[in-house]
Amino acid sequence: MKKLLYLVVSVFIIACNNDDNDSTAPVVTLIGESSITVSQSSTYEDAGATATDNQDGDLTYSIVTTSNVDTSTLGTYTVVHSVSDAAGNVGSASRQVDVGVPAINVLWQSPPRFDSITAMKVALINPAKFVISIEGPGADSSSTTGPNKAQLYQFITDLTTSGYTGTLVMHPDTASTEWAHDWNNGSTDVPADGWKKFINYFKELNDTLVVHTPVFPQGLRPMTELLIETGNGTTMPHTTTEALNDLFTSFKTYMNDIGLDPSINKLSATGAAKDRYFPSIADHYYAQMYDMGVDVPALAGINIYSPDRVNVLVTNMIPFINLTRLDKVCYIFTYADTAYPPSVDAPMFGETAAYWNRAHFTEFVKAFKIGLQSQDSNACTGVWWMSRFDLNE
Repeated sequence: MKKLLYLVVSVFIIACNNDDNDSTAPVVTLIGESSITVSQSSTYEDAGATATDNQDGDLTYSIVTTSNVDTSTLGTYTVVHSVSDAAGNVGSASRQVDVGVPAINVLWQSPPRFDSITAMKVALINPAKFVISIEGPGADSSSTTGPNKAQLYQFITDLTTSGYTGTLVMHPDTASTEWAHDWNNGSTDVPADGWKKFINYFKELNDTLVVHTPVFPQGLRPMTELLIETGNGTTMPHTTTEALNDLFTSFKTYMNDIGLDPSINKLSATGAAKDRYFPSIADHYYAQMYDMGVDVPALAGINIYSPDRVNVLVTNMIPFINLTRLDKVCYIFTYADTAYPPSVDAPMFGETAAYWNRAHFTEFVKAFKIGLQSQDSNACTGVWWMSRFDLNE
């Protein structure tokens, strides 16, 4: 009996001594990266962490997580995973979470490309929207025109198999110079309701896409948004807010009249950011953030990257925006190279002599969105002329 009592006391003393001598904190290991970026207004769920201790073993299920992440507001936040062992030692690991809208919400395809390589490039970026430039049914099929019906089907097949998951937007070529050849059987006459041809072709193409096949039993995904460009140089040179509102109301009414499914009858407009013509019935507006150099001298000239240049762009661009509405606006920046003097089309981000790589462009967009936040807390940004946008940089 005495030996048993001595053994119990000895074990107790050893156990106590082990706790007293344990000064090593548990090791907490993050699952995933230590710094990540998530979209504004998204739902954030942390990947978690694991924890081990030299005395207590696996402490993963004892981890306490604290977080100040608020995805409704742009900013940098921290998630902390911490755990204590039996001796009171505390181990922790933290993850930085940057909340912001991705630099590229929209890719606007120009010049038109519809090959499998382009499909893979789009899927790599996987923007929320991809704008496909499409010329009329009379257009000659070539690498510089939009896809015809069969080519569009193959292109969207390639986008799907490459993993693209975003929304498809159709942008018909409404240029007056293309009207006769591409849309009107050679006639230059533009009737008052000539715009119906754009909407009819939108429906015709979508009817082809949704056909059920053995490969795609549910059909391919349709283009769910129609982006119609108006103004000087188009077949619809409307120049007042009232005229544009009336025109887009007619578009929307006709889309309903011809039986377009409500899920694919989104209607959007585009124009310069300094314009005030945002048709009230439009579901979205794409503000073109170029051709600013003449109006804003600070934006003129070759657009060479530097932190100071980022500040100049943001400081001078935001006051330039003159839209009557800022909700549902996406700001489109161009990567086009240009043969014109830089002051005419500035600022460009893809000029050969002053190319902005993805890191530079992302830095600029983040600053732009923060500067714009007081006016539009959910700002959307995109790239036009994607052929100049190098995905490998």
